[in-house]
Amino acid sequence: MALIKEESEDLKIEEAFILKQEDTEEQTDFMLLNEKSEELNEVEDKDRYEKHDFTGESFSCSQTEQNSQKRTQKTGARRHFICQQCGNSFTKKETLKVHMRIHTGEKPYACKQCGKSFISSGTLQRHIRIHTGEKPYACQRCGKNFTERANRNAHMRIHTGEKPYTCKLCGNSFIRKGSLDCHMRNHTGKKPYTCQQCGKSFSQKGNLKVHMSVHTGESLFNCHHCGKSFTIKGNLEVHMRIHNGEKPFICPKCGKSFCQKGNLKGHMSVHADEKSEELNEMEDKDQSEKHDFTGESFSCSQTKQATQKRAQKTGARSNFICQQCGKSFTKKDTLIVHMRIHTGDKPYACKQCGKSFISSGALQRHIRIHTGEKPYACQHCGKNFAERANCNAHTRIHTGEKPYTCKLCGNSFIRKGSLDCHMRNHTGKKPYTCHQCGKSFSQKGNLKVHMSVHTGESLFNCHHCGKSFTVKGNLEVHMRIHNGEKPFICPKCGKSFCQKGNLKGHMSVHADEKSEELNEMEDKDQSEKHDFTGESFSCSQTEQATQKRAQKTGARIHFICQQCGKSFTKKDTLKVHMRIHTGEKPYTCQLCGKSFRKNGTLQRHIRIHTGEKPYTCQQCGKNFADRANRNAHMRIHTGEKPYTCKLCGKSFCQKGNLNVHGCSHWKRAFSTANCHESGL
Repeated sequence: MALIKEESEDLKIEEAFILKQEDTEEQTDFMLLNEKSEELNEVEDKDRYEKHDFTGESFSCSQTEQNSQKRTQKTGARRHFICQQCGNSFTKKETLKVHMRIHTGEKPYACKQCGKSFISSGTLQRHIRIHTGEKPYACQRCGKNFTERANRNAHMRIHTGEKPYTCKLCGNSFIRKGSLDCHMRNHTGKKPYTCQQCGKSFSQKGNLKVHMSVHTGESLFNCHHCGKSFTIKGNLEVHMRIHNGEKPFICPKCGKSFCQKGNLKGHMSVHADEKSEELNEMEDKDQSEKHDFTGESFSCSQTKQATQKRAQKTGARSNFICQQCGKSFTKKDTLIVHMRIHTGDKPYACKQCGKSFISSGALQRHIRIHTGEKPYACQHCGKNFAERANCNAHTRIHTGEKPYTCKLCGNSFIRKGSLDCHMRNHTGKKPYTCHQCGKSFSQKGNLKVHMSVHTGESLFNCHHCGKSFTVKGNLEVHMRIHNGEKPFICPKCGKSFCQKGNLKGHMSVHADEKSEELNEMEDKDQSEKHDFTGESFSCSQTEQATQKRAQKTGARIHFICQQCGKSFTKKDTLKVHMRIHTGEKPYTCQLCGKSFRKNGTLQRHIRIHTGEKPYTCQQCGKNFADRANRNAHMRIHTGEKPYTCKLCGKSFCQKGNLNVHGCSHWKRAFSTANCHESGL
């Protein structure tokens, strides 16, 4: 009879809910099945729901006794044995005895292997399976084995889709009753698990265990590949996918795989329905208003209204709203982290440099700067990155994807930050201001570079020639002069260049018919500029030629000089050009006092005084102060003569020689005209 009783106990408990906590096991292990167990289970669920004190009121023993009597009336079970301490009633005296051990603390069944004690034999038998590894309950769908029947039954609901436990406050449903209990604490704010060392409370027992590692310094789970440690086994399992390449979450629409479920959810927005498209439009509109393109500020009330409309249209659940800016979140923890932006709270500090961050994730990414860890690798070229976002953005270089498009000019970008910077070209917004001189900049990096003017600091120095730079990228480009690296290769002729801009300029050699027409127009403009016919070329004519050139070539010309009509694709280039008309020469040589319009021209001039010749001919070793002179010299060895006279077909290796040659045609034409006039 005792064996039958224990089997009944096990069946009742395991089919009711998952036994994740020892206390829950001990409180429910003694419950027996009667003839109407299904109805009793429903009543038990209701009692357990009330046990969590969702209304904020305590649940007295008299109430428990009344519920026990009601349960007896509903199920028809005989309840002769009542607990005098909590009012629970039982049909068997042995069951009451087991129950009383909860109040007395008696645990007569001890595990011989680890010494842990339990109030019932059934609980001990389930515990022993941890040591033996026995998993007698198998899933009939996928074959996975479990040590407890209740866990197997809960797992089966993954296949069936059944979620029998529903929150009465928000309607969310769950597979396990324990998950519902944890969820209810989000509504009630109840945190029953308290740290004995610092007093911090948690809503889940597992979170308390993780927190205790802060005090003990213990890392329970370690990666055997890279040595990284984790306090949660699930986090280690997710981390291992970085090393083994496992991507178990597959998009049902395009087949793309992901290592985390959250990444798949984010990807699904690509295949979103019309509601998601409306949401994207609203997000873009909000973003544009955020950047203040109209010059008007976007108030918190407007943000809140937009959030409510978006939630109504898309059906999204936005339960947690920031009272300061109106932004909404589906999780309370996300709102808590967001609030630190407003409060300035940065609780996560780097132990190496002392820098603080608002979130743990931001700190972990920062630590990789010190450790040099780069766990994210590009699958196309093998390049490693410290952050997944940077790896994803880099991958778009290979795929050609540019998901961020400017609504005003149609330009597309790989990164959202690049789009934000680009939008400031249209709006003229310069949010980064120098506190010393008041000068403003559209990009934070430009402000950093500008600050070196005040501090005199040169962050990056060339170890070959001692030249210093305030931007690391400029040093990298400069180093190509010394190492001869030319990473930019022309796809048509194979010629290499050290800078991307040089390659773009070279591509005009291989341009199509439109580019040839452009070259003809450029030559015509050049000949008229040299005034071979003796007539001047007016500004209106230059402007008309510019417009025709833009129409024929499809070039984007945003910035036009109002004095001569010449057009430019960059605002800074127009500014430098305007100095031709104004006569401004802001860059002065400290040695001889000569002034120049451009800083680059000044730097080349200074080499006359210093005698520096950094550009070397790779064929004969001759050195030059200017790159252009070195390149022109190289044509002596290669025999290249890219500048051809349109009148006689003669070619030259330098453009200046072509201009001198053009004068000979003009003089010959002028002398012939004089001979005709004199009648010779």
